[in-house]
Amino acid sequence: MKYLIGLMVLLILVSSACNSSNANGPATADQDNESTREYSLYVKLTANFSPIDQALTKFSPQIALYTPKEYRVGLKSAVLIGGENTSDVVLFEKSNLMESIPFNFKQSGIDSTSLIPPDVSIPEGLYLAVRFELYYLQMKIAVRLDDEAHTSVDRNIRIYFSDDAEVESGPHQPGDVTHINANNQEVGWMFGSDTEDFTGVSPRESAYKDEDGNWVSFAAGSAQFFGPFGDATFWNKANKPIYSFVRPFNFTMPSEGGTIIVTFRVADCWACDDRNGDGYFNPSDIGGSWHMSFPGISVALQ
Repeated sequence: MKYLIGLMVLLILVSSACNSSNANGPATADQDNESTREYSLYVKLTANFSPIDQALTKFSPQIALYTPKEYRVGLKSAVLIGGENTSDVVLFEKSNLMESIPFNFKQSGIDSTSLIPPDVSIPEGLYLAVRFELYYLQMKIAVRLDDEAHTSVDRNIRIYFSDDAEVESGPHQPGDVTHINANNQEVGWMFGSDTEDFTGVSPRESAYKDEDGNWVSFAAGSAQFFGPFGDATFWNKANKPIYSFVRPFNFTMPSEGGTIIVTFRVADCWACDDRNGDGYFNPSDIGGSWHMSFPGISVALQ
């Protein structure tokens, strides 16, 4: 079974500089020294859902791709990494994983959310990268139940990347997959002993242990330490227990400022074996290949 990782998100840093001048004529040298130069840098997180597909798109005779209706990213911290003579700037940092900030995006266009709290000031300087600590990724997809009416419902599927069990005695291991209801409450663990209505099973042990009370085995290892998402290769390379990633800039921020755009794609990020060919993900597809892909990420300067 293959498990990959997917998301597409846009980070925009907007900076501008302006100099005050003498309204009655050209500024003198003394006036230039006394003028106030403002340098503003704003950070926004944006998800791009294009192209939008409401149903599964066939990638091969069996594999189908799906673009989520909604996407949520749980971030513990975001840091702008400074270059020579420029200090790192912490955009935000929560004391523990369970306080991670959720950033919510919908398919109805490109939605932006500012990452910088009002009291954070980013000085002018050379910035080389941005670093995120990621708690989870979550997406809403359409699921067709294995009931008599083949009911189609929306399910919020959350995948955990950080190990809150080790860090703060939480209930989640890396790779855990859970169902989040409409009130943003976690109601059960998925892709183990699933319920017919695809809402997951709680507590975690009930979802990921067999009938004899033994932990089942996933691609990454025992369910005691890993969930069903990801394989051993992925988790061996990952930062643990808190998952983080850095995206470098391949350019120098000009003195007058500019716009840095870091792009993550959300389109077609869910893939599965569409075993019965009905165009939906359903519980019977769990036995085949499924994954959420983590995208290639590009950075541009405007």
